[in-house]
Formats: sequence, C-alpha cells, structure tokens
Amino acid sequence: DKIAGSVSYGGFLLYLFALTISMESEVLLALGIKICIFIGVICTVNNKIAGAYEDINIHKRKTRVINIFMLLGAIINCFGVLFEDNHIKDLFVMFGILCMFPLCNEYAAIGNKVKKIRYEQELNKSAGK
Repeated sequence: DKIAGSVSYGGFLLYLFALTISMESEVLLALGIKICIFIGVICTVNNKIAGAYEDINIHKRKTRVINIFMLLGAIINCFGVLFEDNHIKDLFVMFGILCMFPLCNEYAAIGNKVKKIRYEQELNKSAGK
C-alpha cells in the first residue's frame, strides 16, 4: 500500500493545470501562478516517489531526471505566456506535456511494481490454502 500511495495523480493534474493557465491581461500574474504551482507539483511528486523506493540512491536518481524534465517543461511553458498568438501558446503547452514523459514512465513502473506484488500475494494465498 505504501508503494501504491507513491503515485500522485493530484500532482499530475496540477502540472497539466499549470501548463494551461493563460491569463492574457496579466502576464506577471500568470507567471507567478504557474511558478507557484510548478514548485508545489515538484515537491509533491518528489515526496510521493520517495515512498516507492527503499534505496535512497535510486530515489534520488529517478527524481533528478523527473525534476529536470518537469523544470524544462515549466520553463518552456512560461515563455509561452509572452506570446499573444494562441497557436504558439498551444505549442508551448504541448512541449510542456511532452516533458512529462519521464514522470508518466515512472508512474507506470510503480503501477507495474504494485501489480506484481499483489499478484505474488494472491499466489501465496492460494498456495497456502
């Protein structure tokens, strides 16, 4: 259950929400909101992934890669606020979503790990009867 709790769907959704914020009248307000949300998402994701790994070196390596890509996506997306053309803003959102790929892969790996543990538990239950 500790491993299953290491996936943060809320952090995932907040990241997507931050990517799509586009307040055209107040550029500084939009950037401020995006940066605050991105910081919260990175903290949430790091704390959740820490629960999936007992070895701190593996945890640090995985979160480092995820953080680099999420920060890259956040920086790219924040530049999109400066443009007025909606097509360009959409491109910046798409680049930000592509930077979530390592996070999605990690969540899939954690999900597979949970399925494997539950399958082994079911096998042990049925063999013990």
